[in-house]
Amino acid sequence: MLLEMINNRIEHFPGDIGIGYVDLKSGKKCYAGNCDVYPAAGLAKLLLLIEIFNQLNEGKITEDEKIKLADERYYRDEHAENEVNPIISYGIARYLDPSLKLTVRDVCTMMMVISDNTAFNILLDKAGIDRVNGTLYDIGMNKSRINRFMLFGKADREKEDDIVDNYVSVSELTALYEKMYNGQVISEDFSRRMLDLLKEHQRTNIIPYPIPDDISVAHQTGLDEGVVLDAGIIYSEEPFILAMGVKNADVRDAEAVMRDITTMCYENHRKQ
Repeated sequence: MLLEMINNRIEHFPGDIGIGYVDLKSGKKCYAGNCDVYPAAGLAKLLLLIEIFNQLNEGKITEDEKIKLADERYYRDEHAENEVNPIISYGIARYLDPSLKLTVRDVCTMMMVISDNTAFNILLDKAGIDRVNGTLYDIGMNKSRINRFMLFGKADREKEDDIVDNYVSVSELTALYEKMYNGQVISEDFSRRMLDLLKEHQRTNIIPYPIPDDISVAHQTGLDEGVVLDAGIIYSEEPFILAMGVKNADVRDAEAVMRDITTMCYENHRKQ
């Protein structure tokens, strides 16, 4: 019945949409629409977080390691006449004192909680694109890939058509969250820590919006021109995974449909 309701809601949606759902108690799953790859936008941060925690687990980096924002790879003065930084983005980091040193832990928190794109660039530079994709492959995410840093600003937008995007698969996201819920991503401890960070994500206008405030949601969003994603675990009495991706669509229309689908899934659990 749930799948039928979802299909009815998206039947005439003017764009590409994919929904993946997993009942974490019964193991029942359903998929609707196109659950293949979408431009990852902010969901790329979740993919990178896995490799950062993997390297923490291996001892290749430490949580207390300091990173100076004034490093020209990460920081640029928005008012400077001569911009030399090829890796640019926006986020709270550019408003901070450039001499500030942040720990790897701090930068992870910025990246996940407020979806800071500069934090993503800092951590991707440290982790390495090949290492990220290798770890994704190892955990069964064969279609989701990181190909580039976050690019923003007029100059970057002008050349964006020539740049390969980051991609994420809706079906792979549901499998990832299921493994994370079961403590099977890196280790039980690191799976829990990743979910704890995801519970603090502050963009709450899609999946968390129709969910009562006393129910935790561990999720990550992605937003770009014509692209909206949200995927995570809803810790209701009967917890479930919901992953949704939209592309080639009006963002406001997409968010409205995604909120409706979240409500359907939540109400379906309340009736069980």
